[in-house]
Amino acid sequence: MRNLVPEPRATVRRQGRCPALRHAVPGPAADRVSRPLTIDDVVTKTGITLAVLTAVAVVSYFLVGQNVALAMPFAIVGAIGGLCWC
Repeated sequence: MRNLVPEPRATVRRQGRCPALRHAVPGPAADRVSRPLTIDDVVTKTGITLAVLTAVAVVSYFLVGQNVALAMPFAIVGAIGGLCWC
């Protein structure tokens, strides 16, 4: 549920002339501590993603090679997982 408590004046943005739209609009997550994404972070995330993808592909390849009936359940789980993950 959204937090309906008005934000401080510093983060309130006014929108147009319509009185209905003149309310506190939540801005970006200013209260969270964050830092910019660096090239090292991108390379690390990409490497981890490729490692997981390769490991799952190798396991799937050998499991389907031994039992072809597993191909369709793996495809369905992969499709649903891929759609829900993003």
